[in-house]
Amino acid sequence: MRSFACQRKRQRGVTLVELMVTLAVLAILLAVGIPSWSETIRNNRLESAAHTFLNALNYARTEAIRRGQSVTVRKSGSQWEEGYFAFVDLDADGIEDGNETRLRTWPALPSGYTLRTNAANFTNLIRYNSRGEVANNAVGGTFAICYQNQLVKSRAVIVTLFRPVLAADRNGNTIPESDNGDIGSCTP
Repeated sequence: MRSFACQRKRQRGVTLVELMVTLAVLAILLAVGIPSWSETIRNNRLESAAHTFLNALNYARTEAIRRGQSVTVRKSGSQWEEGYFAFVDLDADGIEDGNETRLRTWPALPSGYTLRTNAANFTNLIRYNSRGEVANNAVGGTFAICYQNQLVKSRAVIVTLFRPVLAADRNGNTIPESDNGDIGSCTP
């Protein structure tokens, strides 16, 4: 028989070396993972902003057809990224008067994100007539949604006479294209 004093109790836990190796692996994973996570968040915000703007234009177009009246989407501040709103534009002047109904308001984009157009007639507003056509620019234009004015990985909404569409990156350079090639700028 063994004596009680000779029996060793098995210790449970981790050694200092095991703990240091675990922390080193964790630090490496965080160093690799956090930048890609930030980029994923940035890309999701760009995609969300593009879809929100596209939906706003489609909403205004649908309301113009449904009501048989002009509906205008107008920027809330000095730039589109500060937010925008849609209203029934009874006199089709692009200015929300006291007797005109505001239909919906969209909030500003997060800090660092821009929403800019290349079309002079879209600088302040987009107006749809009762047939759902763009009434203030027969040629159309492009709205670029960018992060810190970078074209790479930006998004774009192309506004045509009949409907807005999301621009695609057909040539694989991570810059969306219109019918004329890559969008030109994230600044006005």
